[in-house]
Amino acid sequence: MLIAELFHPLAARLTLGLFALIWGAAVAAGLFAAPEWLSFVKEVAVWALFLLIPVAAITALTGLVLSRARPGPIADRKQRRLRQITALGILVVLPTMLALDALVQQGITGLPLLIGEGIELAAGLAVLVLMGISVRDGIQARREAAANPATPPQVEA
Repeated sequence: MLIAELFHPLAARLTLGLFALIWGAAVAAGLFAAPEWLSFVKEVAVWALFLLIPVAAITALTGLVLSRARPGPIADRKQRRLRQITALGILVVLPTMLALDALVQQGITGLPLLIGEGIELAAGLAVLVLMGISVRDGIQARREAAANPATPPQVEA
């Protein structure tokens, strides 16, 4: 059994859960919270990145190890999706999170905040959907691997 087979599902669940929690908190704070709560939520979300980023990196790395151990169309789709998730996260979600936190901490509201929130939430939703599809494909890959025991045993990584 690959060590990645143990850590990947755990890290993936934690990554998805943390991202969903951060995204949901941003939605709730943007819709229902007073400005001081919005400020608090944005600051906590930035601090949560110190946990989310390493866990997401572990998820990605263990996923790559598993895709090399079990090559095929599912692994190829998951790798393409990983690139999309990474690009959206690094190029859109992360910068907007940091920019929105800076705006809120300075007390700036109005149109700039609304536009930034819209971009952040739309990109975040896209990331969540892509993560969900990857989870579904991971479950399918695991079922196929269990149904096809003819594959040679893997060396521990």
